[in-house]
Amino acid sequence: PGAPNPPKMEKIFDTLDLIGGAANFGVLGAQVFPAVKIELKSDKLTLGLHDFVNNSDVRVAGGGQVTPLAVDPTDHSSRFSLGDPVYNLGFLLTPGLDARLFVDIAVWSNSWDFPVWFPQLAVELPPGGADFGCHAGTICSRGYRYSPTSHEEGSTGEIGLESDLQKWGVDFDATWLSQCLDDTCRLGIKFVRQGTILRGRQKFLANNNITLADLQGDFAEAQGEAKTLIDEAQQRHTATAAKSFGVLIQAIWSKQCSDKICLDKVAGIVKFEMLEMNARQKQNPDLSTTDILQQVGKIYTPIYEKEIDASKARATAAAAVPPAVKSTRLPAPRLIGGRPQPIPR
Repeated sequence: PGAPNPPKMEKIFDTLDLIGGAANFGVLGAQVFPAVKIELKSDKLTLGLHDFVNNSDVRVAGGGQVTPLAVDPTDHSSRFSLGDPVYNLGFLLTPGLDARLFVDIAVWSNSWDFPVWFPQLAVELPPGGADFGCHAGTICSRGYRYSPTSHEEGSTGEIGLESDLQKWGVDFDATWLSQCLDDTCRLGIKFVRQGTILRGRQKFLANNNITLADLQGDFAEAQGEAKTLIDEAQQRHTATAAKSFGVLIQAIWSKQCSDKICLDKVAGIVKFEMLEMNARQKQNPDLSTTDILQQVGKIYTPIYEKEIDASKARATAAAAVPPAVKSTRLPAPRLIGGRPQPIPR
């Protein structure tokens, strides 16, 4: 962060002459090309500092920042950890123009470039840069203990436990976050991870002899909670898929119906199929949504086919009935005053 000469590159798009060759006179001429300068910049590198003595957290950065630490009155020591690094990186794109003069004669040729940049039009991508934090395979935290007579670093007591807890948290996230199907699940996993770490810290404050092995029950409980969150996310995913799939199924089978009776029955069967999908997902949380769709589809396809066949049979039977024959017999003559009257036509 703050390096005076960050990595950069310049790109001239020399296949696009902005003046369309108007200054090209054969043996010599000029061209104007668009160009862009790309710099990799960093504005921030911060670390999380946890003070074990007063149980506080603060973000620290470079530049000579001074952060006061509490001192334990019993042994006049300070105990803290540095971890959770956040490194910000971004690209700065500066547009420009490149004027190129060239000479090309039989015995000699050369060209000269005169780039002009427009820093007032520079754009940062992504805006504000992107933060990169701790991830699996890296050291996420280091613990320290300073006293008037000794110095310890990330090996014993709560210092070592804190480092182990942070590593457990990274491994926990790596195992479970990738299995989540929605943001609700991912947020829940993070809450479980942080809550387990905080309980480990509290247990150590109550008993300084606590080690990582003594927290295996808490870790097992966290694994169970994570599994429940994954299963619930899978159920939500299947419920959403069932709703969308139900619309598709109804559209497919309804087109094959020959009467309204069939249409109504298909609509009712679709509702039962959606309920069946959700119920099977709850009973089999380890199955994917695709597996559930295939299982239920095998059961309900013959049911739809039966209703379609019955619909076609009703349509065939209705077509076989001859139409009613209209009577051609003329009405009887009317009598008015004892004399027959002509039949109206």
